[in-house]
Amino acid sequence: MFSQTFLEKQFTSNLQTPLFVVLADLYYNKRKFKYAERVCRIGLKHDKDNVDGLYLLAKTLLVGGDYLASEKLLKKVLYHNSSHLNALILLISLLEALGRSSKPITKYLSLGFPVFQNNQISPY
Repeated sequence: MFSQTFLEKQFTSNLQTPLFVVLADLYYNKRKFKYAERVCRIGLKHDKDNVDGLYLLAKTLLVGGDYLASEKLLKKVLYHNSSHLNALILLISLLEALGRSSKPITKYLSLGFPVFQNNQISPY
């Protein structure tokens, strides 16, 4: 695992490093949400379709209460990678919490169906 100091040095010396996601995740897990958001935004300027960066930014914005921006980012993640299960689960939960109609929720549930259809949930 990389240390925070190492990641910060790598990021400040090269804003295009894909390690921005690792640094932002570290900040997120330490509940330093503003730092995580800032790192994601900078990193995404250089790699605008990085699904992990987009997902992490969506989570950070959600914590900050920006539900609509989070929803938009989660949809973008799923546009680029329809099997990103964490984004899918978070988006479905968010759509339900926002009181969206069942049509978009069903659309996103159907994305997850192929992944879950062969998995049995054990009661034990």
